[in-house]
Amino acid sequence: MKDDVSKIVIAFDGTEGSLEALDYAAKLGNPQETEMTVVHVVKDTKVDSPNQGAGLYPIINESNDPAIAQARSRLRENNLSANFLVLEGKPAKKICEYAERQNADVIVIGSRGVSGYKRFMIGSISEKVAKEAEVPVFIVK
Repeated sequence: MKDDVSKIVIAFDGTEGSLEALDYAAKLGNPQETEMTVVHVVKDTKVDSPNQGAGLYPIINESNDPAIAQARSRLRENNLSANFLVLEGKPAKKICEYAERQNADVIVIGSRGVSGYKRFMIGSISEKVAKEAEVPVFIVK
C-alpha cells in the first residue's frame, strides 16, 4: 500500500480524532514522495484574500490558529510536512470535492464518535465522507 499512495488528503478539525488521523496518515506512503494536504473546513471564512468567494484559502505558515499549530507540530514530530488549506462550506462535501479535484489516492479522517439523536438527525462527517467520496477513505478511531 505504501508505494501506491502519492496524494493524501487529511480532514482536520482540531479534535483528538483528527490528530489520530494525522498520525495514521504519517504512516502511509513514502515520506519523501507522498504529498499530504491537511484540509480544515469552516462554515464562514472572514479572510481578506484575492480568492475571496472561491471557497479555498491557503493557511499561511504564521497562522495563529492553535489547531493548525498543533497539526504542524504533530507532523514535525514525525519529520513530515504538509500543505494546509481551509475550505469553506459543508465539510463532507468540500473534503470530497477537494480530494477528487486533486486526484487524491486516499482521504484520512478521524471519527468523533457522534452518537444517539444527533447522529440519527445529521450523521457524522466521517460517515458522510465515506459515502460521498470517489476515493478510498480511512476512518481512524
